[in-house]
Amino acid sequence: MNAIAIKTLLCLTTVTTAITCSKSDEKSCGEVATHVVAMLREELVKADSDTQKMARANLPTLQNSMMKTCDSQGWPQSSRLCILDAKTVADTVACKPEASQESSQGQRSSDPVPAKSLTGK
Repeated sequence: MNAIAIKTLLCLTTVTTAITCSKSDEKSCGEVATHVVAMLREELVKADSDTQKMARANLPTLQNSMMKTCDSQGWPQSSRLCILDAKTVADTVACKPEASQESSQGQRSSDPVPAKSLTGK
């Protein structure tokens, strides 16, 4: 192989690695919303049948809404990772995006998963 071919190969390898590595660690809002819905499904097992039925019917809407909110508010990776590490929905309260923490001043309306999301109340 000549020097130009080696330099070209190294350059392409570096560019490809940079592109795939920089994006591979980022967690999408879709992944976050999917994880929360999976946790909700697990927790619904404990609820009565009427609550289960109502909540399951609302899960797709909740997932879509959470994904859109995450995208539009630009939740930072730290919040996304926190939610993905959560074992229960209650654990996500500690994962508020920084911008929401400043603006909420103790209000729970900007929690990643509002408490009223399951019951609609």
